[in-house]
Amino acid sequence: MDGVTSIYDTTDRFTWFDYVMMVAVLASSSLIGIYFAWKDRKNMNNKQFLMANRQLGAFPVSMSLMASFQSATTYLGYPSEMFYRGTQYWAAIFGLAISNLIAGEFFLPVLYNLKLTSVNSYLEYRFNRWVRILGAISFTCNNLLYMGVVLYGPSLALKPVVGLPLWMSIIGLGLLCTFYTTIGGVKAVVWTDVMQMSIAVLGMVALSIVGIVKAGGLGEVFHIAEKGNRLQFFNTHWDPSSGTVLWNVLIGTTMVWLGSYGTSQTEVQRFCSVSTLKKAKLALYCNIPGVMFNISLGCLAGLVIYANYHDCDPLKAKRIDSPDQLMPYFVMEVLGGIPGLPGLFVAVIFSAALSTLSSGFNSLAAVAYEDFLQFGNIPLAPIVITKTAAAAYGFLTVGLAFLAGSIGNLIKAAFAMSGALSGPLLAVFALGMFVPQVNGKSALLGLLAGQALCLTVVSLAVSSDDGQSLSTSVDGCGMHSLSFASTVANVTTASIASFTQPTPNVATTKISHLLVPISGFTFTCVVALLSTMVFGSNDPRTVNPELLSEWVRNYFGPAETTSTTTNSKDVPTSERTSSLKTRDTSL
Repeated sequence: MDGVTSIYDTTDRFTWFDYVMMVAVLASSSLIGIYFAWKDRKNMNNKQFLMANRQLGAFPVSMSLMASFQSATTYLGYPSEMFYRGTQYWAAIFGLAISNLIAGEFFLPVLYNLKLTSVNSYLEYRFNRWVRILGAISFTCNNLLYMGVVLYGPSLALKPVVGLPLWMSIIGLGLLCTFYTTIGGVKAVVWTDVMQMSIAVLGMVALSIVGIVKAGGLGEVFHIAEKGNRLQFFNTHWDPSSGTVLWNVLIGTTMVWLGSYGTSQTEVQRFCSVSTLKKAKLALYCNIPGVMFNISLGCLAGLVIYANYHDCDPLKAKRIDSPDQLMPYFVMEVLGGIPGLPGLFVAVIFSAALSTLSSGFNSLAAVAYEDFLQFGNIPLAPIVITKTAAAAYGFLTVGLAFLAGSIGNLIKAAFAMSGALSGPLLAVFALGMFVPQVNGKSALLGLLAGQALCLTVVSLAVSSDDGQSLSTSVDGCGMHSLSFASTVANVTTASIASFTQPTPNVATTKISHLLVPISGFTFTCVVALLSTMVFGSNDPRTVNPELLSEWVRNYFGPAETTSTTTNSKDVPTSERTSSLKTRDTSL
């Protein structure tokens, strides 16, 4: 079949049981939020709302970390990546492991022992308030853009499955998540993450097993993938414009996830919500195999889909509008006849999206209050201000989701936006902990320069390797009939289809989206270090040792005792923040 002009109504395969399963997942998330709002109603304050009084356990925090990173990108973006460009991106699991180990040994101990609510407080204690403000603004912009993509992606992909208009899915999911996050706080976020992560993993396992059976077995899946040149694990040639080179994948994923696990408010806030550093490390390290397994599920799903559609590319046959609709298309056409599986898939995608959004709203509220609003003399209780901020960010994310249609496919969009701002920010934290000679003026200049560079190249880098997709076929399309492509739906999917559809064009830039984080990190470090020749440098012995990595602290020896460098180990936690500021507190 060369073209599809009629619309296949996929909702006739979505039974009442599927709708019940979908509604149950959404309702249970709200109920968890309501439960914790009622349970903590008598002692709900900012410490409880944002940090759970630092009494969370390692297991729920570990599950929450897994859920935060495994958004719908994992289950929509990774399968299409495997289908169209091969398995090289599967190596991201090793970048994940490397970044977690570095974060746990070098960054986490410093930040946990400071007992921070906002991770940006570190930037003020180590450098100055201007660096803190810029760091907070960077995190806020990065997270808002990322969450707009997270909300838009599944709403678009599931539109033909559930039959809901795009706007209704965006508003419904966004407001639901805003509701339970705002009333329940971090406890609701963490425990809904546990539930949603369990649903997502078990659901993907079930879908993968059924898909493998339909394809003729796991051996047949890999045999077809090998014949189609999809098995590419060791593509080691050096090409900075390619997203399918081993070194680019390892470097890119290590850097972007190190920025997230090591210095991002979303993750550090959860680490600091457990009772001991040992439990915080346990939560982080238990997260490693879980995320590796989850990423592997998404990648395996892509190979399963390829085994079923190696002779009929749904995108080339114009049966889907975007590569990110590949997984929903497969579920509805191949697995849609099995009662409950479409509903299970929708539950998986909704769970993955909600877990990322809820964590983002809570961490954004923490940054808004701790870094900005608490200094504004607002005549309201802190908890009211923080909850209002969480709700406001929820509404803003809904608005941004409607603008996400022109960004591109999920993996590139999410990765590029995370790397554009997190790379320079990671560099400033690293300079603070490992290079005590760098002062606030140099750090600020480096951060500004790094972000300017990243924001200049990121839009080009996202499209740099669009022409590197592998060949696909439509020779067997006469055997398939289902179509997600709509000639009547007035939504923004057309712009995404034109942006992401594989073309034979050569790369438009000389850098892959995978290398944006390391570019920003390197440029920030170079500018900051060179600027010390202009602004001068710190005497390492005058920097508070608690602001340095233990490895550096041991090298330079004990700090000199001055009026501005107090060893906060001897200061009670309640007084710690007033004793950590260094001598470099202004421009």
